[in-house]
Amino acid sequence: RDMILKGDKTIDEISLEIGHRWAQDFTEVFRRHLGCTPTEFAEKAGVTLPKRSKLLYKEGKGNR
Repeated sequence: RDMILKGDKTIDEISLEIGHRWAQDFTEVFRRHLGCTPTEFAEKAGVTLPKRSKLLYKEGKGNR
């Protein structure tokens, strides 16, 4: 939650930093524990997260 509230990293970056290989897995775990997605959590807190990096997808790091 703290990393999301900081607002300086994408969900993809946060996911990787805390040990989830895929943002979708992180989102599902987050939803189970807090009842909303990381993006919804950020929006409710008034935090605007950066958009996904196109570089991640270009290098194949954002695809399953």
